[in-house]
Amino acid sequence: MRRELYGKAGAMRPKPYGWEYRSLSNFWVFIPEFTSWIWNATQASLNFKHKFTKREETFITNCINTGNKEVAEQLIRKYGLVMP
Repeated sequence: MRRELYGKAGAMRPKPYGWEYRSLSNFWVFIPEFTSWIWNATQASLNFKHKFTKREETFITNCINTGNKEVAEQLIRKYGLVMP
């Protein structure tokens, strides 16, 4: 049920003070290996962003929105974002 409101690619909502980005849970904050990986993967993703074709962006967005673990693992390997 939470997935319908939070964690979809680009999920935001206007607030009186600006915008609220509606992200997934922060379970990873409590696992040091994940914290490091999330930071590094985010930095790498920002570097790749300008290189993605529209088709790749759609593919990644669909992966995020559907929570497709198999596709996420393929993307992690493709872009060298290997988890600890």
